[in-house]
Amino acid sequence: MNVATPVHPAAKRPAEGLTADQRKRLLDATTRHHVARGDTLIAPGALPDRLFIVLHGKFQVEPAHSAGAACTIGADGIIGAAAFLSGKAAHQTVTALRDSAVLRLERSAFDRIVSDCPDSFLAILRHLMTEFGVPAAPGLNPQASETQRIVAVVQGGGEPAPPVFWTALRHALERAGATVVDARDMRRRFGADAIDRHGLAAMLNGLASEAGPLVCLTDPALTEWTERAIAQADEVVIATRGPAPAGGLSEIERCALELHDSRNVRLVRVHDHRTPTTTGTAAWLARIDAFMSPHVALQDQVDFLSLARFLTPRAIGFVAGGGGGLGAAHVGVFRAFSEAAVEFDIFGGTSVGAAMLAGFCRLEDAERLDLGAHRIFVESKSFKRFSVPKYGLLDHQNFDRALQREYGEDTLIEDCWRPFFAVATNLSTKSPEIIRRGVMWKAVRASSAIPGMLPPMYTDDGMMLVDGGIMDNAPLDAMRALKSGPNVLVHFNTADARRYKVDYDALPGRTQLLAGLINPFHRLPRAPSVTSVLWRSLLVHQKDDLNLGPGDFELRPPRARGASVIDFSKHRQVYLAGYEWTQAQMAARNTAGDGSLASVMAASRIGLEA
Repeated sequence: MNVATPVHPAAKRPAEGLTADQRKRLLDATTRHHVARGDTLIAPGALPDRLFIVLHGKFQVEPAHSAGAACTIGADGIIGAAAFLSGKAAHQTVTALRDSAVLRLERSAFDRIVSDCPDSFLAILRHLMTEFGVPAAPGLNPQASETQRIVAVVQGGGEPAPPVFWTALRHALERAGATVVDARDMRRRFGADAIDRHGLAAMLNGLASEAGPLVCLTDPALTEWTERAIAQADEVVIATRGPAPAGGLSEIERCALELHDSRNVRLVRVHDHRTPTTTGTAAWLARIDAFMSPHVALQDQVDFLSLARFLTPRAIGFVAGGGGGLGAAHVGVFRAFSEAAVEFDIFGGTSVGAAMLAGFCRLEDAERLDLGAHRIFVESKSFKRFSVPKYGLLDHQNFDRALQREYGEDTLIEDCWRPFFAVATNLSTKSPEIIRRGVMWKAVRASSAIPGMLPPMYTDDGMMLVDGGIMDNAPLDAMRALKSGPNVLVHFNTADARRYKVDYDALPGRTQLLAGLINPFHRLPRAPSVTSVLWRSLLVHQKDDLNLGPGDFELRPPRARGASVIDFSKHRQVYLAGYEWTQAQMAARNTAGDGSLASVMAASRIGLEA
């Protein structure tokens, strides 16, 4: 079967400002070219003697300077227009992300059109700037490219995922609005010999452009279909079963990793049953350095729907900020959303936010988390047992033991059922540290290492990590870097300007202070303690404007009666107050038609309808 050459949309519909003759002259002046994945279409310094109209495929535009933002251009986009129209040499690098096809317009051909018909110049210019959607700035409308994504799901390792996995995944993806195809579907749609290089690329790009996210279910072996789907995909999902093999990469794994770097690879571990934690994920990630490694249980559709939200992409994130004793409010927020049938797909937090969410990624419920908070902060007196102030005010070993008992001494983040990250501040690099792998309790400990109160956490490679609240106490940007979709953001940042009535001259010196501490009848002047000052200093640089997106549902729970950042004893009151307040907020904002809440609820309903 001969695959028909796709007709560019511009040739099928009238364009404002162009006559039929002008349109014909423009299209006749172009030539069609195939561009293989990875090929450079335009390099810095290229002469401004041509521009390209994308028929199908996807290209990445990399700025000449690191300060610029990269963007992608898909079907109907125009490449090289700025240099072409200005007459200046190109300053960007444009590379094909898929096998693609373009129409090329040479300057000599353009000049002939204008020479033969001068009046057509402005009309053609206007047509190019509107009909083909020249982006006004890099990164314009990123959601459009998200909905035109192509994902290839392949088999990894030596133990194949059972047929029920592929059936359940297709069902979940179709419910989430994706178009799902396998080799049989492609041959049924386009003919028995449809799978040839250029023809298949055009078909897949066309399906992605017309129907939103396209997911290709590949064959168990490295067939022509599997190889072509991997080459055309924006992301590869590698489904694995059982422990990681000891030998080298399979043919499919090798093909995927040669064409895609880790940012575009997702490793899915398939299990019979859902458990809070598993084992062996680190060995798989040593074999396949994947961007994310979710777990899927075959027992029901819950995990398949979560994976479908990641791939469509509408994954629901829970972002939790630091706040010491106020952090139990995160537990209340989680309970309120759980009772509203919201399944969170990924968790990430700073300081006490990380400590709370570390339990939820292990499938614990609100009551279990509240008990855990009691054991760590009340029974173990983690923030009340002081030490000789050499490395910190508190006995860090006592805190460490409490964390180990609660999270497990050897539990790894990547073995927890839901993806999770903790934010710390890297004093070695002076940058945020997003911890997504490794021992769970150490990640929580690093994220909670309040300078002066606790010693920093030191990594094996010599990095010094302290509390993440110093640099990012509401890590929404960190969550956005990992996935697209709605988020519930809970934090305690505030722009208040609290005043303190303290008589500075009355503050005692060392001798007076020791005497006052020994004598129970001696009253010391009221002033914030060193702990309180450290807590407030930690958040002094936090911004109040978090640049929320349309799908980011922000909650700032009020301080429960008697609660404070330095007192964890009121954790249950804080938890229950946060729960009741969140319920009221959800009801009020739902009545008001809050769009961000609607986004969260809509994503959570994927698969619930008949």
